[in-house]
Amino acid sequence: MDRTDNTKGRRVTYVQGAQLLSKREAFKRGYEDVIKNKEYDYSIEYKLDAISYARGRAFAIWTITSKESKSRWKNGVLSRAGVERLLRAMYAGAVI
Repeated sequence: MDRTDNTKGRRVTYVQGAQLLSKREAFKRGYEDVIKNKEYDYSIEYKLDAISYARGRAFAIWTITSKESKSRWKNGVLSRAGVERLLRAMYAGAVI
């Protein structure tokens, strides 16, 4: 499989999607870039990483606008409370 291809169309539940996203480094970097008020990183090479990065930014914006507490990562994985907030953001349509 070509790493730049993200067009398989595989369906997953919100829970599975949140768990997969929470483990991606690009998602974490996108989230932290918004929290630290950094510019959008357009130099991401792989399509899947670019999508994860954009979703991390969307999650951070939703966190700020809905006045949720900041999410924490442990050993590179989003905490359980953070995953629950991510699920709420997904159900609200902020992270797709």
